[in-house]
Amino acid sequence: MALNKANDVYRKYEKLKNDYSTVVFLDYLRKAKSEEGIYKIKISDRDINIENNKMFLSKLIKEGYAYKNKDVSIVSTVRGRKLISKDRVKISEKGKELLGKRDDWLKFFYFASPFTNIGEYERSKEQIGTGAEFETIMIAILSDKIETRRSREDYRGLKNLFLDIGELYKSVSYDLRAMYCFVAALYFDVSGIEYYDAFRKYMRRMISYKQLKREYRGIYIDPRILEDIRKAKEGYMSDMVDHIFLKNPMKINFYTKNRLKELVADIVDDKFSYKKWIDYSFSIFDDMVTIAEKKRQRRVQYGTI
Repeated sequence: MALNKANDVYRKYEKLKNDYSTVVFLDYLRKAKSEEGIYKIKISDRDINIENNKMFLSKLIKEGYAYKNKDVSIVSTVRGRKLISKDRVKISEKGKELLGKRDDWLKFFYFASPFTNIGEYERSKEQIGTGAEFETIMIAILSDKIETRRSREDYRGLKNLFLDIGELYKSVSYDLRAMYCFVAALYFDVSGIEYYDAFRKYMRRMISYKQLKREYRGIYIDPRILEDIRKAKEGYMSDMVDHIFLKNPMKINFYTKNRLKELVADIVDDKFSYKKWIDYSFSIFDDMVTIAEKKRQRRVQYGTI
C-alpha cells in the first residue's frame, strides 16, 4: 500500500514536471527566431524533463500545442527572383491558452530560486489558494526556510534567502519588507563569518598571528545588495538593524549595530565608498584579534582550552 502511494506521488510529480517543461519550452519557442535556434537551446533546471529538443518539439506538435507553417519569401538572385519556402514552427491557440493559464510557472522558472522546486510551489499554491499571486506563494515558501537555515548556521544560505524574499517584496512595491530583507542580507555579507574557523584556530594556538593575517583578505560587499538597498531605500528604518542583530546572533561579527547602521546610511544617502568600507574591514582586523586573544585567556583561566 505504501509502495503504491509512493508510486502515485512519483507519477504525479513526473506529470507535473512534463507539464512545466511544456510551458517553459513553449515560451522559448515563441521567442525563437528559427526552428534551428530552438534545437540549440539548453534549459538548465532540475525540474525540466527535456532530453532532446527536436523530439520534444515533435511531441508538442503532435499534442496540438504547436504547428509548422510554411513561410514563403521572394529573394533576388543572379538569374532573377526566386520563391523560397521553409517551415516555421508556431504556437497554436491551445499552446497560447496554456501559456496564459500557467503564467506563474514562467515567473517561477525565470525567478530561478535554488531553495525550492515546482512540486513544492504547486503544493503551496494549493494550500494558500489557487487565486494567490506568484509573489505571495514564493514569499511563504522561502520564509518557511529561514529558521531551518538559522539552526544549521547556514549564513550564506540565509543571505541568499533574504535576497530572494526581498526581491519578491520589491516586485510588489512593499519597500518596507524588501528593505528589511536586503539589510539582513547585508548583515550576513559583512559579518566576516567566513573567517570564524581561522580565528578559532588562532584562539587554540593552531595557527600564528602571521598565518591568521595571511588568511584575512578583508570583507567585500556584494554589489547586488548595494543596488537592492538603493532601490528600496524609501522603506529603511534604523531599528531594522537592531531587530536583525537580535534575531540572528553570530559567533563572530566584524560589524557592531552602530557600524552597520552607518554603512546602511551611507548606501541610502548615496555616500557609499568601497574604499572607506574596505579600509574599515582591514582596520578592524587587529581589534578582532584582541577580542580573540581575550577569549583565549579566559578559556585558559577556566580550563576550557
